[in-house]
Amino acid sequence: MTAAAGTGIDSLFHEPVELMSTDARSDPRLALDVACYTILAAHVGLTIGTLAKFARDRGDVAALVNSMLKFDTVGLYLLSERGHGLDAFNVESTATLTPEGFILNTPREEASKWMPATTPSFGIPKVAVVMARLIVFGEDRGCRFFIVPICNKYQIGTSPLDFSITTFDHVALPFTALLAESFEAPKNLLQAWWNKVWRIPLGTGAVAAPLVQGLKHAAYIGSSYSLHRHVVGKTPSLISFWTQRCAMVQAQSIDMSLEPSVRHAYSVIAKASIARLCGAQGTFEHNFMARMEVCRCSVAFRVPWIIYSLQTSTVSSSPKETIPGLLRTAREYLATCSDHRSEKANAFVLPQAEAGVSAIGHALAYSAIDAAVPRPLLDVFECAVIRLDAVWYSELVGLSSFEQRMRENRACAAVTPRLDEYLRDLNIARYNRAPIVSDAAWKAYIKLLTTHSGHADSNKDSKASFLSQAVAVRL
Repeated sequence: MTAAAGTGIDSLFHEPVELMSTDARSDPRLALDVACYTILAAHVGLTIGTLAKFARDRGDVAALVNSMLKFDTVGLYLLSERGHGLDAFNVESTATLTPEGFILNTPREEASKWMPATTPSFGIPKVAVVMARLIVFGEDRGCRFFIVPICNKYQIGTSPLDFSITTFDHVALPFTALLAESFEAPKNLLQAWWNKVWRIPLGTGAVAAPLVQGLKHAAYIGSSYSLHRHVVGKTPSLISFWTQRCAMVQAQSIDMSLEPSVRHAYSVIAKASIARLCGAQGTFEHNFMARMEVCRCSVAFRVPWIIYSLQTSTVSSSPKETIPGLLRTAREYLATCSDHRSEKANAFVLPQAEAGVSAIGHALAYSAIDAAVPRPLLDVFECAVIRLDAVWYSELVGLSSFEQRMRENRACAAVTPRLDEYLRDLNIARYNRAPIVSDAAWKAYIKLLTTHSGHADSNKDSKASFLSQAVAVRL
């Protein structure tokens, strides 16, 4: 793609910042393989971008950049570390000056470089720019980037996904393979079909059940991570930050108060928020949240929630029903329409359908107070619902944005001291296998990973030969 975009070593001297054109970044093919785009963005935007400013005056760097532009070599960008994400300024990797060069070292497990694809898979050499602290005569001279060959192409990998297309070519089956009482044609083909697929209506409601448990997992994993994760040193844990705390307690309030069908809709928002607030850790399959999100997308595709919302909203907006709030507004719009299938109804009523039906679910869920759900969690849930349509509550209920924020702050503050208790009440700990939940679990997980080690020579040119030893584990 870099070749197709016309990027060359000469262009870097004139425009070293904008290495990927707008057309390249918006290429429809990128959506077919997000992993490919991730590698491409780091390769071109980060690694080559970092090297470009040195390419004019250094022939060895220019040669390396040319190799990367041809994709003969993949560039990696090793900045953040396992223990230093947002505070990457505090990286602990060191590069100590010696008479022969530098000694690049990782002093402890938390200083392991995080994220880039450093394994030798996929049969292509990889060279990284690595951020480390320059140590000269025992003095820390600050962070620098270092060119480090990571691997040569001695192992070929395969696609990590196994989605399949299945075909049958003259497969012999016995009579017993038929699931029917007779060979006769039914009188009503459609009714017969529904009789065969009678599990579908049941499954439509039941299919969201795993997401309810998934929300529990997400709440437990995210909250546990936030309780033990520190930004730097012995500072307060992430849960001390309001943005982190609020999302975690909201997830637990949603899980404890909502009916399954409503929980499904909220799990979409809650799990995405939790995964985001767990940083890079939240994106990996072994920490479970990414896997749940993929499953959620599958369920959302199979369950036509928006269709149900449209049907329910249209019926509820009829004059026979007496439902307050959002649906009252929809009913007023509907009264001005010739019928519920008119273009006017399509423009004014249907856009409010999902929000209106969700509001009914919110009211029903709040009645969980009768089921002895802790009041602090219900208060958090109430604030979460208000936040979904803050303007409506401000205009029609008279709840200003300032008061909304104050209520939310009080609710989250009331839940935080009992967060451990609420986590135990989820009864999910013994089923959870995500290593992110504790530092001890993470260190034990690291020991189980496959280790790749060896020597790599990324440049045979006599002008510059970078030799290094690298160790990478496949996450």
